[in-house]
Amino acid sequence: MSMMKMTTGGKDIRMTIRNQPQPEFSILATSVFNLSFVERKFLHIGCTWVIDQYVPIIIIITPSMYFWMSADNFINFLNIIGELISFMDDSCKSKIYLSTEFNIVKSKCFSKNYLSISGRGVEQQKTGCESLTVENLMEIKEIKQCLVEVVKEKYETCNLLSMQSKEIYEKAKDMMINKFLLLPENLVFTIVKNINTSLLPKTSMVLYNEIITFDYKCIVKRIWDQFVSDFKKQTNQDILNVMNNSTSSENNINFNQNNNWGEDETDGENTSINALNTFAHIQKWETCNDLIDLIDENNNSSDEELKNNEKL
Repeated sequence: MSMMKMTTGGKDIRMTIRNQPQPEFSILATSVFNLSFVERKFLHIGCTWVIDQYVPIIIIITPSMYFWMSADNFINFLNIIGELISFMDDSCKSKIYLSTEFNIVKSKCFSKNYLSISGRGVEQQKTGCESLTVENLMEIKEIKQCLVEVVKEKYETCNLLSMQSKEIYEKAKDMMINKFLLLPENLVFTIVKNINTSLLPKTSMVLYNEIITFDYKCIVKRIWDQFVSDFKKQTNQDILNVMNNSTSSENNINFNQNNNWGEDETDGENTSINALNTFAHIQKWETCNDLIDLIDENNNSSDEELKNNEKL
């Protein structure tokens, strides 16, 4: 937050300006609409990656705040824009506009009404908040039909982005997994950013370069998360195989060979315990450096066992 001091009517007024952190997502294929150039208020309609595909997203940006919403919530917002303009009139004494999607509150500053809008519930912290004037709302109402058409077009653009993003994913996957264990994170990012997009399939709207320029971190995260998930499944299966083999070996042991049976049982238990401990380490992976530490640890253990066997 930053403080601003103003003098009006012979009185000093201190105002707090909120500076929201940058959103964690990237917005691609963006269309920008000017709500008020003097106030630096702009409305962006673009596409962002959610779970397993790109979806339309709308964000209103000012110098100190932003507020974003899904396409469905934005259409609902446009449907009540006329009511909100009436709500802003001084003749309306209510301060709160009831809505299922937003928190909407009317306030006054320097004899001017402002509409404060934010998300509801758990979404409130993520979506941010924004203050709009009657003039801003009138501008949105004026271009309402254009905004609706652009949102519809973004659904088609999101489908293209999702398809082209998967092409980049497949091209970078094998190459990146080999490098993950050797290179620092920033160099892994460089691998994706330097992919030769001219070799990828062409479509009516080529967006490969926009993806690798602005959303390369998303590609890297998806590849790494999938690699860790697959490795955990394989390791879990290996543990089950080790435990099943250990059990089978114990059942086939000749009970007359007491000494050998005792040693084999201990070895089987140790193998199972080591496998389970390894899986417990894998569960804690967060970065590729954790995997490197685990590999080094296992290699050191193997070297120590080899030295002990040589002594014996």
